[in-house]
Amino acid sequence: DHLNSEERESLVAICQDYSDIFFLEGDRVSATTAVTHRIKTSEAVSPIHVKPYRLPQRHRQEITDQMEALEREGVITASESPWNAPLLVVPKKPDVNGQVKYRVCVDFRRLNEVTIGDAFPLPNIVDILDQLGRSKYYSTLDLAHGYHQIPMSPSDRSKTAFSTDRGHFEFERMPFGLKGAPGTFQRLMNKVLIGINGIKAFVYLDDIIIYAKDLNDHSQKITEIFQRLRQYNLKLQPLKCEFLRKEVNYLGHQITDEGVKPDPQKISCVKQFPIPRNVKEVKSFLGLSGYYRRFIRNYGQIAKPLTSLLKKDVPYIWSDLCQTSFETLKNLLTQAPIL
Repeated sequence: DHLNSEERESLVAICQDYSDIFFLEGDRVSATTAVTHRIKTSEAVSPIHVKPYRLPQRHRQEITDQMEALEREGVITASESPWNAPLLVVPKKPDVNGQVKYRVCVDFRRLNEVTIGDAFPLPNIVDILDQLGRSKYYSTLDLAHGYHQIPMSPSDRSKTAFSTDRGHFEFERMPFGLKGAPGTFQRLMNKVLIGINGIKAFVYLDDIIIYAKDLNDHSQKITEIFQRLRQYNLKLQPLKCEFLRKEVNYLGHQITDEGVKPDPQKISCVKQFPIPRNVKEVKSFLGLSGYYRRFIRNYGQIAKPLTSLLKKDVPYIWSDLCQTSFETLKNLLTQAPIL
């Protein structure tokens, strides 16, 4: 336990006062009153019906279990919609026991092709990180079933329809994978934390971080944020929240009272990255390393032999220059300074 008695008493008192904002096993997923999600399509667009994919028999029970849970939680309901999107079963990362679990999701790609985009901006991660660090306390909050706390607009629910062995369903809450969903979520959080965001806390989609110079400052800030969550009927996942930490991981970075540095686990992934065998793998490495380019002076120049491989009509040749660039970026990231 990382808390002393004073810190524990302060935190427990606040959490007890706001116990209703924590999601517990068996609860129905709450629905915010702040926004609804629209799927805007042209009037000329006819309903799109994509035949279900053939999925392995071994996944049938997993699909049934997850869909029944979503129905119990009020996330999906029976549908008579002419629209249909196929299901996918995607493996998650292995758990601590090495067991692989699966996520059942809907392939909305065809729907997204005809959806009118939402240009609502997401925050600039670098701008957020530049203002964090050098605080005594950090708390990170995680919304329970974040997307599912946003209701679908009744006029657009039919567009989210999908089929299982048990029948035809549609979403009453915003599902993952929809074009415009991140914008809707950020719009919600900006509304919930208006006047606080960037002053007492930062939010990027469902990742909220509170930073404070002392315990009293932390108590005031977290109380105000809990009050906002209650006001807009949003609930937190208690097992994924971190409170009164001296250091936390946030948006792929480690935040401490000394400053900001790359998350060691992410840097370990960079360090262990194998030599790319094709353009796709080069893109993957550059995406991973480029996320931390602010920690490497002259990143663009060092990475130039690799970015040159991405040009059209350029044959894929892994040269000595590419190898040097690859190894240099790896080495510099493992020695990244604290900013």
